[in-house]
Amino acid sequence: MGLDFYAGCEHEDGRCWHDVPDATHWAYGGFHRFRTAVAAAVGVELDRMEGFRAYFAPDAVQCSWDEVPEQARPLIPFLDHSDCGDELGPVECGTVAPTPREAIERAWPVEAGTELQDYDRRQGLQLVELMTWCAEHHVPLVFC
Repeated sequence: MGLDFYAGCEHEDGRCWHDVPDATHWAYGGFHRFRTAVAAAVGVELDRMEGFRAYFAPDAVQCSWDEVPEQARPLIPFLDHSDCGDELGPVECGTVAPTPREAIERAWPVEAGTELQDYDRRQGLQLVELMTWCAEHHVPLVFC
């Protein structure tokens, strides 16, 4: 069980692209851990944001997405996205992709951490590659 990301990649005639980057996968808790670390790298305490408070920090003061720092604004479609399905459109992918790459480099500068940190770094960079590909090919990034 968990969350997979892949390109919504069918051509109009039903064929699939051949150069699609590999899909990425996290357990739901692992994806929350990853997304929380990316958010922290750009100055956002994810567990205090609208949509997260009730489960992860029930006593925290809830913050509006309108209050996030300027450097985090491109990430809002990714950070404030349900992890239970749906998709990010190609324009959103193009807006979001550069910021997580920078945040991943800050949160995990090298592959020399724990096994989980290394997994999050590798999967995160693969997710950024997939977002970039989706933006360039005008297809959505599917969360499922």
